[in-house]
Amino acid sequence: MVKIKKKKPLHRAVAIKGKIDKRKELLIEAMTKSYGIVASACRAVGCTRDIFYKYYRHDEEFKKKIDNIRELTLDVVEHKLMSLIMEKNITAIIFFLKTQGARRGYCNTNEHKTPIANTVISDKTREILEDLKNGKIILNDKPTKIYNVISAST
Repeated sequence: MVKIKKKKPLHRAVAIKGKIDKRKELLIEAMTKSYGIVASACRAVGCTRDIFYKYYRHDEEFKKKIDNIRELTLDVVEHKLMSLIMEKNITAIIFFLKTQGARRGYCNTNEHKTPIANTVISDKTREILEDLKNGKIILNDKPTKIYNVISAST
């Protein structure tokens, strides 16, 4: 006797699609709350990262929404970085110059190693640090550790 496989009722397929759509909505909301961190969003929704990336690869609308969340998160972080730069945070300044100013020479070409944990800095960064040491650039009234870095590396 041959068994004939029954087709699943249409209402069941619609219910499954509804659950998937609801999970996607929850993931989008969780991604917003977690600032684009996939693992946190999946944990909040109760699904795996594999499921998230399956939706991301196969659903163009879901992908666009996730990409938009990531872009907005990047905008927030860039704004915070610029705020730190305006507050004359030397680490933020060096990071920005190394990542955004490479075409102007703020990169790790012509690298020098300093004795402090073999830190690598570019010529342009070294110039900025020298200007700080010599008082050509004043960050603020607070004492800075930069002088010690320059003294140890020369």
